[in-house]
Amino acid sequence: MTAMAHNGLDCDVLIIGSGVGGSAVALQLADSGASVWVLERGPVLPREAQNWDIEAVFAERRYQTDEVWYASGRAFRPGMFYFVGGHTKFYGTAMLRFRQRDFEAVEHEEGISPAWPLRYADLEPWYALAEQLFGVRGQGGADPTEPPRSTAYAHPPVPHEPLLSRIEQRLRAQGLRPFPMPCAIDLGPGGHCRRCANCDAVPCMVGAKGDAETCLLRPALAHRNVRLHTGVRVQRLLTDAGGRRVVAAEVVDRGVARRITAGLFVLSAGAINSAALLLRSANARHPRGLANGS
Repeated sequence: MTAMAHNGLDCDVLIIGSGVGGSAVALQLADSGASVWVLERGPVLPREAQNWDIEAVFAERRYQTDEVWYASGRAFRPGMFYFVGGHTKFYGTAMLRFRQRDFEAVEHEEGISPAWPLRYADLEPWYALAEQLFGVRGQGGADPTEPPRSTAYAHPPVPHEPLLSRIEQRLRAQGLRPFPMPCAIDLGPGGHCRRCANCDAVPCMVGAKGDAETCLLRPALAHRNVRLHTGVRVQRLLTDAGGRRVVAAEVVDRGVARRITAGLFVLSAGAINSAALLLRSANARHPRGLANGS
């Protein structure tokens, strides 16, 4: 790695994780003038015949991490994938919005899940932007539970296969309202999608899946101020003496331990690994881990 930041720092913004969260931040900062580094512990996922080999993906677990985790003392191999683009390289392309009620307080048997500090209306413009960036195909108004939209989908829904068309007709004959699932695939004239049978939980060999690498990170990397570093695992976050601000990250960069300094840190390593990193970052000021005071 080479320094390109201001004020003697390695970079202005250090983003940990190249999944949908980290890559979205990188794209937003791509024309900001700030030097942005994106760290990813894994490599770029290779395009190879095994991408569409169900035996290789599921039985041989070719792309799954070989880490061993523990739950209640029992060892297991988690269903985690460490590649540029994160788990979006394997998701099923579904792009459904939260509903308005999802942001409200919900009463459960064991207590109340409090309302979000934001409402659907606050995020609606960002949903619309995300659908544009990912090239989501759908049909506004077809889903009776769909929340209000400010814009239509940029692309029409994926056409049904003959069998599914017959199923839809029979459902409608019963008074039901089936709707096409909004999904992010590069289909249509000039698109890469071949309408294969391998999509959900399988990487796309032709790059037709709307994933974080394709739709967010690659456009961000077209800007000189954004750089991607693969093969870098973050071990700990280091704070200042007062314990109020993260000032550096301890990493292992292709087997070599080092520290990276930045003015701002964005932790976007997934729900489990982000929490694990914060716990590993415990210090005298935060003996139970960072961000673990509640």
